[in-house]
Amino acid sequence: MNGNKMEIKMNGVVYEAKLDMGALAEIQDFFRKKNDFLKLPEIIRGYSEENFMIINEIIIQSIQRCHKQLKRDEILDNMLLKDIGKIKAYAGELIINSLPKDDKKKKRNRE
Repeated sequence: MNGNKMEIKMNGVVYEAKLDMGALAEIQDFFRKKNDFLKLPEIIRGYSEENFMIINEIIIQSIQRCHKQLKRDEILDNMLLKDIGKIKAYAGELIINSLPKDDKKKKRNRE
């Protein structure tokens, strides 16, 4: 993992991905176009409630932040049902890596 980037492997294809403010804005925009206005807590809640529309969008937008040339259908083609557990785990890891770290934990990690 480089900074807040991580590798995601789906259907034999390796992608770099990062969940940042740009990716979150794109996730919100995707749902806004469907008349569903999601805020960050609702995106995280959707992940924890296994809302796969939200999970897919987290993965797609995070990959597109690193691979701007890829279209969403190209990414979706590699999101196989048999990998649903891995895909959910990747989305969770992206969320965890993107959230601010507790200052006490940061201090302990530096020591």
